[in-house]
Amino acid sequence: MKENQEMHRMMIRVQKYLDIPLEKMTNGCRKDRSIYARHMFCYMCNVFHLGTLEEMGDTIKKNHATAHNGIKRIREWQESDPGIRADINALKNLTVHTNSCKLLNKILQETDPSKFQDLLDYVQKLNQKNNM
Repeated sequence: MKENQEMHRMMIRVQKYLDIPLEKMTNGCRKDRSIYARHMFCYMCNVFHLGTLEEMGDTIKKNHATAHNGIKRIREWQESDPGIRADINALKNLTVHTNSCKLLNKILQETDPSKFQDLLDYVQKLNQKNNM
């Protein structure tokens, strides 16, 4: 199966945020922190619709049932654990910020630079008008 690049980036993001070695997410480690990281990865992939349960499972070298269970567990745990809600919010913000930066970079590469000067001129006029 072809690797899902967005899913792989999410795995790296979760791994770095939770400060856990990448191998621990994919080698079947049974320590709580590794299990939590795999669950959070599957949950975040589900939130951002990055792929199927099968693809999530393949990415962490597990099956679709493990991915489904991870999503279910994070949903349950976040109801009573503010730390998990904080992790979810932080990862959502990191993902949105990263995606926004990629989009802005693409726009900058594809747009005529003279258009930016027009925008800057317009913003300066608005600022001058508001400062009067």
